[in-house]
Amino acid sequence: MKKKIIILVIIALIISSGVLGYDIIKINIKEANRTAIENDKYLEIDALNLKVAKIDYEDALKKAKITSRYTFNGQITAYYIPYNKETSVQLTILNNNKTIKLIEKDVLAASYDYYINNANYNMAKDSYEQLKKQFEETKDISDIEYKQLKYNLQGAKIKLQSAKNTLVKTTTKIQEMLQSDKIVDISTMVLKTPYEFDFETILDIAKKENIDLYIKSRNKEAKKIYFDITKKYYKENTVNYINALASFNKATLDYEKQINNLEIKILNDLNNLKTAYDYIQLEQLNNSIKQEEYNVAVIQYEKGYISKNILDSKKSNLEGAKNQLIIKEKSYSMSLKEFEIYTGFMD
Repeated sequence: MKKKIIILVIIALIISSGVLGYDIIKINIKEANRTAIENDKYLEIDALNLKVAKIDYEDALKKAKITSRYTFNGQITAYYIPYNKETSVQLTILNNNKTIKLIEKDVLAASYDYYINNANYNMAKDSYEQLKKQFEETKDISDIEYKQLKYNLQGAKIKLQSAKNTLVKTTTKIQEMLQSDKIVDISTMVLKTPYEFDFETILDIAKKENIDLYIKSRNKEAKKIYFDITKKYYKENTVNYINALASFNKATLDYEKQINNLEIKILNDLNNLKTAYDYIQLEQLNNSIKQEEYNVAVIQYEKGYISKNILDSKKSNLEGAKNQLIIKEKSYSMSLKEFEIYTGFMD
């Protein structure tokens, strides 16, 4: 409870000081991931599940040693059941690794959301303050013009409150993950270019790391073991033999289909990653344009060539472009993280 109160106090200080203007502690993404993983309670449950799976596997191996191997049921106990129990152990480990990657993905998403929502809050605050100043300073206007200004001001106030609520929610999420007042410094993160990714290399890794493919592969081998045992004790025209053969054939087809689906998904996702990366490059160019426009506007304003409203408009355009760049980077980073999770590829 004390930790939560401290976090909420920090959030209140951050919001009241314009968020990024407050001297908060920034850490890199690796440190943030490590902290979030250490604080995640579900991983403790995964560890218990792994213990159970290992105990079941060891029990199956013990039974396999003492069972008679001259009967159908004995062969099943000696070979088929231990194989499936071993699969359960490995699957638990793979799912545990996936859980860790999903935690990292959540940290990444929350970190980007913090900066995006912080920018939205600051832009909403600037807009509200400009409209408030306009409302207070405008004189000798008609009743309908007065109502319009009041309407605009109230709308801006609602947007500001909404932006503030969203920022509080986002800040709470990331700081509860890290159990501190620290924030991830996204400026230290380097975005990998998908144009350097090799399809064949990724596919080879995915064939070993993809959980769905692992399940299909182990199921195919398990059905083969079961069929090999079955054909020792049942003739080809019996129901047991036919069912075992059908299960093995289906498992083989399922495995081959999964490989094909995986190849298609990797190819499609690589193309999508390239498109998302290209949009980041495009948005960087737009940022450069908006920065130059704002720099020119500052000079023009200082010389009295343009009004304060035009200068504020150029500043707003620049801030909006900066936020759009972060949004594009988040979209790409999330897609890349998903790609890494299901392929196991880490460039």
